[in-house]
Amino acid sequence: MSPLLRNQLVPPLLDGYGALYSKLGRPKPGEEETFRAKFLQDYLAPADQRSDLLRLCRRLGSSLLPQAPVQVGGVQLPQPFILAGGWIKGRGYANESEALAHVIRPDSFLPGWRALPLLAGPVEYGSFNRWPRLAPGVSGNPGIRAATAYLSLHRSDLPSTYGLNISPPPVPGDGEEMRQEITESLEIIFAADLNPSWITLNLAHLMMDPELTATVDDLVEVASQAMPTVTPLWFKVSPELPATRYRELLTLCDKCNVRAIIATDVLFQYHPDGSPAFLSGKPLAPLARKAQIALATLKHIHGHEVDLVACGGILAGRDLPALKQLGIRAWQYHSALGHRGPLAAPLIWWEAERRR
Repeated sequence: MSPLLRNQLVPPLLDGYGALYSKLGRPKPGEEETFRAKFLQDYLAPADQRSDLLRLCRRLGSSLLPQAPVQVGGVQLPQPFILAGGWIKGRGYANESEALAHVIRPDSFLPGWRALPLLAGPVEYGSFNRWPRLAPGVSGNPGIRAATAYLSLHRSDLPSTYGLNISPPPVPGDGEEMRQEITESLEIIFAADLNPSWITLNLAHLMMDPELTATVDDLVEVASQAMPTVTPLWFKVSPELPATRYRELLTLCDKCNVRAIIATDVLFQYHPDGSPAFLSGKPLAPLARKAQIALATLKHIHGHEVDLVACGGILAGRDLPALKQLGIRAWQYHSALGHRGPLAAPLIWWEAERRR
């Protein structure tokens, strides 16, 4: 399709899709997690296994995804948007043996792993913990060994551009335990002969505890030392940190050759019983924007080299111009996939283009 024809046909097609999805597909308030589980298991998992649906996804993606490559964080992205970690990570298991036993089953171990990259462009698989973890709904984790075993088994069908997201569990152990988990996770990834375009280290849930500041810094250094030099390391941070801490993290990233900071993850909080909770989607947007402004300003003033990737409450094209003003060239999205469907990214991109 020629660029002129694409510019004429794609926006109205996506407008129609967006209107239809908002009426028929969008989850109701309070039902997001139930919707997400159903969307993954009832739609994406079967699509991963069916050649006819994969062909349809490929045709839709080739027609609707913009041709807008950008270089960010040491990675040449075909589009300036990335589906953030959290969607394509599979379910939880009681232990590693159980998780590995499911890898060779015919059903999709990581629902959406094939269909979503075709429709949505670049994706980030994960976030994967070192060990499997059972939890309600979509909050469980298959563990990094089983996840990489599955991806390695299907290496020929992986997208050309993708990231892997690793993190400690929501309720982390002590510093030495987390050091070992991060080191082992990276060793497992590269022993599986995978070649991700980048790896994201997500420590955002540790950052809200000032007592873990030194631990966070140490884990970034540990990851940097364990990484092959050819694979860029990215780092996802929390909102609501003081400017002094963001400056420290920028300096740390330059020191450790971290190529991109993703700002931000959800805002992690905890229920009285110690179980994790978080703020995401539209309520997160102003907090994420505040962090992006702080990081971009500090980066400009002090000449830090690390790139910035925006994330947090990006739901519509109107959210993108402010990022461009900050010099941010790429963005991640998470809640938008539920609120605007599998074509959320091209829909948001085209909305922004028409506002120029």
